[in-house]
Amino acid sequence: HAAFQNALDIRERLAAQDPDNTDWQSDLSVSHERLGDIAIAQGDLPAAHAAFQNALDIRERLAAQDPDNADWQRDLSVSHIKFGDIARAQDDLPAARTAYQNALDIAKRLAAQDPDNAGWQRDLMVSYYQLALLGGDDEQAHWDKAYLTLKALDTAGKMLPTDQGALELLKSKWSGAGQ
Repeated sequence: HAAFQNALDIRERLAAQDPDNTDWQSDLSVSHERLGDIAIAQGDLPAAHAAFQNALDIRERLAAQDPDNADWQRDLSVSHIKFGDIARAQDDLPAARTAYQNALDIAKRLAAQDPDNAGWQRDLMVSYYQLALLGGDDEQAHWDKAYLTLKALDTAGKMLPTDQGALELLKSKWSGAGQ
């Protein structure tokens, strides 16, 4: 934890010295995200929430500055997912739904821009999956879209070996599973 805090301190100083340096801003967001991950591992949800909020704020600024930068858009999507995970863990389902929907909106844009990018397709699946976990009127539609997205990656030979368990789980949730 101390090493990550030291890295954050250094990155904060650098980012403050040159606020227009987008690489340093991006690095700073990564430091916040890592501290959030550590806070989760330690069971400190309020600290994780604060760290993920800091990362999200930076990434929103970067993504707004350069909407065509796919890497920054993806980083923003990841921040929304992490923020949604914390909100869900804190039983703030409306905030979780908003965060996951924001991630899904970004993932849809990236996947549409580059349909052959397996990473974008996987991010799309994760967003549908997270929304499905929240339940609600659209739960089954989200399960179905998550399954069909990952199944398409499998059919194209682009699924990671680590995705096999997810594919089986999603297949069991798919509305066509009993057919």
